Amino acid sequence: MKNAKETERLAEETLNSLDNLQTIEPEPFLFTRIQSRIARKNEAAIIQNRVSMYRLAAVLICILFINIISYQAALKAPGSKPGSDVKAAFANEYHLEDNFYAY
Repeated sequence: MKNAKETERLAEETLNSLDNLQTIEPEPFLFTRIQSRIARKNEAAIIQNRVSMYRLAAVLICILFINIISYQAALKAPGSKPGSDVKAAFANEYHLEDNFYAY
């Protein structure tokens, strides 16, 4: 029983001490400072996203040019007709012959 009474007394002391607390006044312009800090972080994130998008676009353009150059090199291979050997080589590589039967 002593334990319960002691706990209740401590709880009452704590609640009474909370009644005497003063309210804290924030500094003037605190809200505008917080807003400006959030805006700076958002601007930095936007700039970082733009840079990463430009890098991705540059990589995709490089891949596209490499594909175009390799296709043109395959067409200009010695002894090849435009498109015929390329199509046959592609069909042979991926097993796209006409005699393939799937049941």
